[in-house]
Order: sequence, then C-alpha cells, then structure tokens
Amino acid sequence: MASLDPRLEAARAYQAAKVLTASNAETLLLVYDTALDECDRAFNAVATGNPGAASTAEQKLTQILLLLVSAIDPTPDPVLAGRLLTLYQWCLKRLAEGHQTDGGVYAKVRTVLAGLRAAFADAAAAAKESLRG
Repeated sequence: MASLDPRLEAARAYQAAKVLTASNAETLLLVYDTALDECDRAFNAVATGNPGAASTAEQKLTQILLLLVSAIDPTPDPVLAGRLLTLYQWCLKRLAEGHQTDGGVYAKVRTVLAGLRAAFADAAAAAKESLRG
C-alpha cells in the first residue's frame, strides 16, 4: 500500500490528538463541526450534480445525528433533552424526505445544527468563565 502524503498524515495526527485531548464540551463542538461540514459537502454535491457524493455525505450526517441522539442525557434537564431529541429527529426526517436532489434540505438541517452548535459553544464558554471566578 502506498504511503500517504506526509501533510495528510500530519493533519490526521493533529486531528486525532485534538479529539483525544478534548473536553466533553470541546468534543461535542467537534461533532457539530463535522456535521456542519457534511451538510456543506452534501449541499455542494447536489449543486454540482454529484448524487454519489451527496449520498455519502448524507449517510455520514445521518450517523452523526444518530450519535447525537444516543448521547442525550435527560438526567440534568429532561425538558432540554426532549427539545434536543425533537430537533435531531426533525433533522433526520428532513434528510429522509429530500435527499440527494434538494440542496435546500441540507441548508435547513445545517441552520438547525449551526444554531445548536452556537448555543453549546456559548454555554461552554460561560461555564469556563464561571470556573475562572
């Protein structure tokens, strides 16, 4: 098997180290970032007439959403947990209804996920600030 480009190997090593050393909040933000990237990939694939790439990105996005669903912990705040579940299910339903032909579906899902990512980033920053005193 051929060796990978050294720059690609370095980038992958950096990304792996970033994931392994991340806090729970940072890991969640990385998951959202990956989901947003997959939304963009799917949208761009539809726009350029590449249904295979759109399908691949959509499959990855679906797996990320299922991961987020499985990570919901209702213990601290059952109402928030229920709302998150509803939003993730809405995203999954949109993907199931309009995949690979309508880039607007990916844009809508991206909007929801970007809003959630921003909210979690704000909460993580506030928590970090409160720890500093």
